[in-house]
Amino acid sequence: MLRFARFKHSPSLSRETTAFTAELTWHRVPIAHAENDGHGGATLIHLDPVGLAGRPVARIIAAAQQIVRKGPLAEFAQPTHPDLRSALEELADTFVALEHRGVHP
Repeated sequence: MLRFARFKHSPSLSRETTAFTAELTWHRVPIAHAENDGHGGATLIHLDPVGLAGRPVARIIAAAQQIVRKGPLAEFAQPTHPDLRSALEELADTFVALEHRGVHP
């Protein structure tokens, strides 16, 4: 199961987008670090090769897409993401939007 862990929002740095750092985990194992500097750029995803070793990447992508399609940013979601980094970027942005609504994914 995909989770958003160690979310840290930095309101003082948030300008055009939400400044944050967080971990994305798969069954409680960190698989990526997500961050946004709050200056309007994209969310950056740093994949963890150790955490991803032996993990079912296709299932992780499918799980990320399912969460995004049901989330508050669903109208902006891309239909499919063939790569893990893009799918997790969209997932992190969805989790941040949920956090802003008081829902803790």
